[in-house]
Amino acid sequence: MNANLKITKPVEDEKHTVDVGGRGYEVILHPDTEDGGYWVECPELSGCASEGDTREEALYMIKDAIEGYLAVLKIKGSDPFISPRSPSRCPPA
Repeated sequence: MNANLKITKPVEDEKHTVDVGGRGYEVILHPDTEDGGYWVECPELSGCASEGDTREEALYMIKDAIEGYLAVLKIKGSDPFISPRSPSRCPPA
């Protein structure tokens, strides 16, 4: 057995809540096992995702992405206050 072998705990996805405009949006933080860093998605808003080198940066970036997503919905005349956990009501981005 190689004495330099390093056994690490498998990295798992993490669920977080991001507050935007007084509402909580559930996001899922995924480790990027190929390039390092993290990517994060908001399942409540179809196609809304971002990335970052650290957990903190990825969570900051998804908040910015959610704000932008909601701003576009508002410009298009769609209801920006999508009911949480109702992806069927989410228009395509």
